[in-house]
Amino acid sequence: MLEVLTKTERRTLDACVETARDRLGDRLTETEMQELVDATYPLFLESGRQISPQFRTPEQHAASASRAQIDADAVEVWPCR
Repeated sequence: MLEVLTKTERRTLDACVETARDRLGDRLTETEMQELVDATYPLFLESGRQISPQFRTPEQHAASASRAQIDADAVEVWPCR
């Protein structure tokens, strides 16, 4: 599915992933989740596509109707525990 992205969209997606890696490491608080959403907003403005992190537990992911598509496009920022 990622192959349908334009160069700008792919570049902003890569920047979003890098932002998540840089800011989160092994921790994740409510405040940090909001900061990450805020930090990725300029990427949405640049690409015109809704690019924002989604925070799900493994159980929430397993119950998601879009799980298969998410798995196909997923970029692991850090391993789930």
